[in-house]
Order: sequence, then structure tokens, then C-alpha cells
Amino acid sequence: YVQGVLGGINGAAKTTGYINGIVGFATALAGIFFGRLGDRVHKMKLSIILLALGVLLSFSLYFTATLIQFIAFYGLLFFLIGGIEPVITSSTAEKTPADQRGFLFGIQGFVGSLGWIMSPVIGTWISVSCEIKAIMFVIPCALFCSMMVALTSLRYEKSK
Repeated sequence: YVQGVLGGINGAAKTTGYINGIVGFATALAGIFFGRLGDRVHKMKLSIILLALGVLLSFSLYFTATLIQFIAFYGLLFFLIGGIEPVITSSTAEKTPADQRGFLFGIQGFVGSLGWIMSPVIGTWISVSCEIKAIMFVIPCALFCSMMVALTSLRYEKSK
């Protein structure tokens, strides 16, 4: 995507590295910020809000005209979704007996690792099969599906 916006390969790797750095920094900040916020508000509701905002913001990625716009929206998107994992981890830990938390964290780590494995595979398949910008439609769809799972979980929690 960066190469397409720049109009060639010159500087694409360097720019992509900077974007990855910004995303990493945004995700790290989000973990701290939303982790603390999750201690004061309902964690599942916070996750749903972050996912909903992520869905809305991710649509804007398709319509960015400049690399600066893309970096700003992409960084903000990862700030929002970067807060989801620590909030969900905290929420599930509160509901899991202490003697089973190691297993829980192992499962959560496994699922997270599968995501890191499958994301590039799926992204590559989409960009080769369709076009690189098609990925910008998959991101909101994936976030929307996650939001629906979180809403279902919240409804289940309330029905108990």
C-alpha cells in the first residue's frame, strides 16, 4: 500500500518501518491507557466501544488520499484496538478462578499468536486475489465480527 501511495519502491520499506513503529507505540500506549480505564468502567462495554470506534475509523482508511492521512488514521485505529486485548485479558482473569488463570493466559496467548500468524497470510491472499485496497474493507468487517462476539458475550453475562 505504501509503495502504491509513494508511486514506487524508493522509500517504501523505510516508510513502512516508521508506520510499524508508530503502530507499536500507539498499541503500547493504548495498553496502559485503556488498561487503567478498564479498572474504572465496565470492561466488556469498554471493549465494545473500542471495537465500534475501530469499525468506524477503519472505513476511513480506504478513503485516505495522502500517506500522512493514512498514518494518522492507522495509528489512531491501532491505539483504539490496542486497548482491547489488555481489557479483555483483565476481564476474563477476574472471572476465572486463580488456580486456572495460567491455563486461561495460555489459551489467550495461543489465540493471539494465531491471529499474528493468520493476519499476514489472509492479508497476502486478499491483496494478491483482489487488490491491496481490498484489505481496507476486510479490517472493518473483522472488527465488526469481533464487536458482535463481544456484544453476545455481554448479553450472556447480563442474562446470568
